[in-house]
Amino acid sequence: MLTFDEIVAARRSTRSFKPDVPPQAEIEHILRAGLLGPYAGAAHSLGDMGFRRFVVIRRDTSPMAHADALITARATELLAELSARLTADPAQREASQGWVKRLELISRNGLLIAGGVPWYVVVAEARGIPPVEQETLAHCLENMWLQATALGLGFRLLSITSMLGDDPAFCSLLGLRPGAYGLNGCALGYPEHPLPPATRPDVSEVTRWL
Repeated sequence: MLTFDEIVAARRSTRSFKPDVPPQAEIEHILRAGLLGPYAGAAHSLGDMGFRRFVVIRRDTSPMAHADALITARATELLAELSARLTADPAQREASQGWVKRLELISRNGLLIAGGVPWYVVVAEARGIPPVEQETLAHCLENMWLQATALGLGFRLLSITSMLGDDPAFCSLLGLRPGAYGLNGCALGYPEHPLPPATRPDVSEVTRWL
């Protein structure tokens, strides 16, 4: 069994997955880790039972195809909006090239099916005041990522999911009320290739003690 330090060091982003679909029990194990992540209890009154929801979609199902189509449509909209802004503000054009290329790729090919995603997990966090749902979603997804790593599964953050929380069609697919939750998502499966170790500076190089 891996130690915590080994799990943290081994945590990497998986870009391609094997065709095999991991068993549902392993996905439930990962969801449990996410559910145990901290949340902003002071931001709403839902308490321990109502702050977080998961929607899990399996490869080769009609919901996966539907979600992929909606994500593709949203990427196309975002690309058009961004292109208009960059035309008006050329100074931001170079800094935005990575995001532009990513949106172009999703708009052209889709994301879930083209990416061979075995399981697509959407995490929904209740919105409140102050609006800190994306911060708590980050805690939840980090827990899930570490648990996936401990189980030998690959994890890929699909952050475009966060831009669909107000989309009526996407929320209808998930069975959620549009605007009631902040969303984020990830892909889970077996990594197609071994992942290289993380490269980071020594902590002494990036730390200042006062």
